[in-house]
Amino acid sequence: RIIGKVTSGCPAPSLKLLNVGMAYVETPLSKVGNKVNVNIRNRIIEAEIVKMPFVPAQYYKPQASKKK
Repeated sequence: RIIGKVTSGCPAPSLKLLNVGMAYVETPLSKVGNKVNVNIRNRIIEAEIVKMPFVPAQYYKPQASKKK
């Protein structure tokens, strides 16, 4: 049965995965680690629900300078 809708997807070479995507999924089924099937161009692909972001941000955070 249909449990949601994919909103976007793309290749993910930096994660060493084929693809990643985002979707709206029914709340009771949206637990991290759940396996779901995704219809991509009429092919059924198994996917896993993971927490976002896929890759942790690594922003540059300069240290605060001490006032003299």
